[in-house]
Amino acid sequence: MTKYAELDEEIKRMCNTAKEEWLNKECDELERLHLIDAKRMHEKVKDLSGKKRSQPAECIQSKEENIIIEKDKIRERWTEYIQELYNSERDDQLTVEYDDEGAAILAEE
Repeated sequence: MTKYAELDEEIKRMCNTAKEEWLNKECDELERLHLIDAKRMHEKVKDLSGKKRSQPAECIQSKEENIIIEKDKIRERWTEYIQELYNSERDDQLTVEYDDEGAAILAEE
């Protein structure tokens, strides 16, 4: 075996050993936190898992299906979209009948 291969193997072995020790230490810490502080335990699990929340998209489509990337234009488009939702003339408007009497009184009451 060449000198390089020997050193490479030794370094990999040392890295694996260090990683195993680190993981054992982290597991011990999680077990300790499980008993005294569940919130911090869950935060630590989240950090260790490496999963991050996705960031919201930084672009949207205009009415004409063009991509908008400027923040001001995106804000304007959202405003326009919401106004269209609330100002729409829908045929399926819900009608609620008002009853002065209210619910019937039950025998148990």
